[in-house]
Order: sequence, then C-alpha cells, then structure tokens
Amino acid sequence: MLILTTNTFEAGSMPLPLPSWPGLHVLIVLPGSDCGRHDFDSLGGDLVIVEWLQEPENATALLCDVVGWLKGRLDEDEGPLLYVDRPLGKTGDPNDPVQVPSGAVDAKFGPDGSLTQLALGELIAASPLLPDVFQKLNGRAVSDTQLTKVLKEIFRWEDA
Repeated sequence: MLILTTNTFEAGSMPLPLPSWPGLHVLIVLPGSDCGRHDFDSLGGDLVIVEWLQEPENATALLCDVVGWLKGRLDEDEGPLLYVDRPLGKTGDPNDPVQVPSGAVDAKFGPDGSLTQLALGELIAASPLLPDVFQKLNGRAVSDTQLTKVLKEIFRWEDA
C-alpha cells in the first residue's frame, strides 16, 4: 500500500506517473493544498482519494484514521506499506519496494520531528495485528516517534 499526502507534490502539480509501489494507492488531500479536482482526474488508476477537512495532529493520527477506514482493503493487500509526507522530487519514486526488508520498520523524520516517511515491510504490513495496533493508538496522544518505537517493539523478529 502506498499512502501519499498532497505534501508530496510541488504546489499545484501532480507527478505522473505515481510512484511505483505494489498494492493499493491512497492520496490524502490535506487542507490548504493547491490541488483541485482536475489534478486528481489526471492521476487515474486504482487510487483512493481521502480529503482531510482539518489539519491532522500528526502523521500518527492520520495513519490511524486511514488504516481504520481501509481495514477491509488491508486484508487484500499483501505488499509493503509506504507512507510519504514530503516532496518526492522529479522522479516521483520515493523508494524501491524490493529494498524494504520484509520485517522492516523504517522511518524518516523532518527537522521538527514529524514523520515524513514510513516504510513497513510486507511481514508487518500484511500482519493481521497491524490494524489492531493502529486502532489502539487512535485517539491517544501518541507522537510520531512513539509510533515508530511501538511498531519496532511489537513487530520485532529476531533470528533464531
């Protein structure tokens, strides 16, 4: 699953094509973005568009809501999960999906401590526990750094 916010696009422009990533693609339209309905029409494909009516508290709150709303679709999606809330650049490709280890929780943060990218390997993203983790965190005052610590602690596989 690929979850992009409108912060991934330069003001008023949508990159074509969308980043190459397996599974469902979700675009979160944040308040105040310069994207119009005509921009979304040009994206085409199997894209779920979610319009946010107020600024989310942080990426954790946003991800908790999105995962909750798409819980049924997560059961069908067996690939890795990538959340991006930063400009993608000219290539539009944030990462190569084969480079995300199956048990990885890889997070990148902005200078203010906000989550700008989160990659979950397919073992974690396809786990039936993942929606439950987000459900338990939903509505709680959890920072983005706390979210990544929780995910790393819960989904920790050690070589036997």
